[in-house]
Amino acid sequence: MPICQNCKQSWTWLVTIKNMFRLKCPYCGEKQYQSARSKRIASFVNIGFLLIIFSINILLSLTVGIGFILLLIVFIFLFGTMPFYMELANEEEFWW
Repeated sequence: MPICQNCKQSWTWLVTIKNMFRLKCPYCGEKQYQSARSKRIASFVNIGFLLIIFSINILLSLTVGIGFILLLIVFIFLFGTMPFYMELANEEEFWW
């Protein structure tokens, strides 16, 4: 789970889900940023799952409705697991 780099308070899963897009610490109020390492991991995980979905869709010739439902399930899974590999930083970090 993410740890605020300012107050060193660990965020819970629910707090992380609520603050995923604004990343403001609920304990000290300081703005946090997603670390470069965490962004790279999230990108690889997201791209990997999307490639798996598209491969399954092509191989099984799923209908648009079933493909959309499968995509929705994967997005819910990705957002639900993101707090487990998210890391925080005090400043915006470059990807490289």
